[in-house]
Amino acid sequence: QADDALALDLYRRALAEDTANGYVVERAIDLAAVGASLGRLGRFDEAFAAMDEALPLLERADARIDVVNLLKDRAEVLRRAGRLADGAAAYERARTLAREIDNLPGYADATLSLARLRGEQGRLDEAAALARDGLEAERRAGSPLGIAEAASVLGDVLRRLGRMGDAQQAFEEAIAATETQFGQVAGDEDARQRFFSNRHGAYHGLFELHADAGRLDEAWLAAERGRARVLVDVLQRGRVLPSTAMTDAERADERRLRERMASAPAVERAQAARDLQAFIAGIYAQHPTLRLARGDAAIATRADAEDAVNDPALALVSWMVTETRVVAFVTTRDAGAARTTMHRVGIGLVDLRRRIEGFRREVGARSLTAASTAHSLHDLLLRPLGERLAGRSRLVIAPDGPLWELPWAALQPVRGRYLVEDVATTLVPSVTAWRAIRGRPPTAVSGPSVVALAQGRAQGELPALPEARQQADDLRRLYARWQVSAFADDAVSEATWSQHVRGHRVVHVAAHGVVDSTSPMSSALLLGTSAGVGDGRLEARELLDVALDADLVVLAACDTARGRVSEGEGMIGLTWAALVAGARNVVVSQWKVDAASTTALLRAFHARIAAGWAGGPASAPAADAALRAAALRVLRQPGTRHPFYWAGFMLVGDGTLTPAATTAAP
Repeated sequence: QADDALALDLYRRALAEDTANGYVVERAIDLAAVGASLGRLGRFDEAFAAMDEALPLLERADARIDVVNLLKDRAEVLRRAGRLADGAAAYERARTLAREIDNLPGYADATLSLARLRGEQGRLDEAAALARDGLEAERRAGSPLGIAEAASVLGDVLRRLGRMGDAQQAFEEAIAATETQFGQVAGDEDARQRFFSNRHGAYHGLFELHADAGRLDEAWLAAERGRARVLVDVLQRGRVLPSTAMTDAERADERRLRERMASAPAVERAQAARDLQAFIAGIYAQHPTLRLARGDAAIATRADAEDAVNDPALALVSWMVTETRVVAFVTTRDAGAARTTMHRVGIGLVDLRRRIEGFRREVGARSLTAASTAHSLHDLLLRPLGERLAGRSRLVIAPDGPLWELPWAALQPVRGRYLVEDVATTLVPSVTAWRAIRGRPPTAVSGPSVVALAQGRAQGELPALPEARQQADDLRRLYARWQVSAFADDAVSEATWSQHVRGHRVVHVAAHGVVDSTSPMSSALLLGTSAGVGDGRLEARELLDVALDADLVVLAACDTARGRVSEGEGMIGLTWAALVAGARNVVVSQWKVDAASTTALLRAFHARIAAGWAGGPASAPAADAALRAAALRVLRQPGTRHPFYWAGFMLVGDGTLTPAATTAAP
């Protein structure tokens, strides 16, 4: 599941038990595993120390298969640390020993890893021969994940050698094997997205190969196949919650672990949360009904995208960012016909990330230099798309990589004029996900019912938020024609969320938010406790425990759009969790927003939404247009023209809401 922090914790606990019991070989294996996890976390000195302690213990015990595994892991840590020559020697030693003892998996893995390293050294012919040898060994071993890695390495080397047909075949084999393995991953949606997060080499390689050859349809499909796959699975097939398969004893164990986590002191809470994670992962692994066949989602083709763009005012821009390429697919409709074009932007990943981070710092500091950067970023990213965007009033963007962190509305097409003044923007994880969200059946709720949770109490060192209650009062007034359930301060807790958010079209939360970039599913809304139950933190992973049936979720807290950009899946955190839980649209913040301007912006936003639904049973408000109008209202007020005050909120999802379906409640 690629959760090295949790793995390290469990390995260390195993190490403590085996040490206490005097199990020498098992202790050495634990040490080697601890070292491998530390290496993947970048803690190289600690990794080498653990492995150096383990190796002589395994050699004295003649545990040669375990020696092979340790040598491979040590070589990988050496490679990550930049010590390529030492890493190559360790791989060669592991490969030789694995051959001597007829350890096929170990031989295949060491050979493949050595091939990757030789490729990094530019020794391409040698790398290709090693990759072919490793791939054949993985095929004999029957390991889908091994085949995927071997074929991906081989495809990359062959492409660099100019053998494009062979490279394409290798990448396609790698992708097929990856998706076979994806269907077998145990765990919830968070665990499954971590599996995909570092296995995009073949998708990127196949995309680059087709894009460089100008093959539009093939490049499009390669890009879409590797994006938002976990979210797409949920949207196309629905969710299967672990509670549906648990035995009574397992439910009791889960309840005990959740109660322990809720009542644990702050210093012990992280450990309690890891124990709960490990338990849930075990439930998924033990119950076949929770391990449905995945990976064969219906991926949107270019023709599907063109069918979906049925409004001449709309432009769909889907981005693909690899290490060396930034490419945009643009789909529009003119004179009744839709078409898609592909555009390469002249920048690489590292420079793009640096420029976006710099722009965010300027906006956060309310710097006057932000305007110049906003104009240069527009010239870099959107101006090359030229006439394809001219005259459009709606822009649906499927970002990739660091583009998720760009405040698009704050770009300047011309100096002094912001993009928000011309178009309404919506972000989507992928075109496939966008079409799946749009294809959901209307929310099964009688009228636009609303629930507001306003936690304005001070939270530790965080100050009180008097504006939170004001936002709840605004919703009572603006949605007065319909049922509004509002909870404030002492009435707001984690339990309030789990008990009261189901069955509402609009869910609005005004509270403090905290972002955890290293463990994004630990990012949280600080809601408070009820009768001492819980820790007051509604974490992103806990959002997955409640099935939302909401047209619109507004998380009016700082940094709710932030998290970690996962390759392919998008920005992982509160936004992603809300979409997986069932939200059609999510409004979230990109930085520590100003409380007063936020309240004014969201008041104007909800006013437009409520007015849209009030138009009659068939009326369907446009969430993207409503957010744009609200931003313009703040932008045009004296003292709040800087994008810091109005560009922090973004809309992720469909962009429109379902029809009112009923008139006002009697």
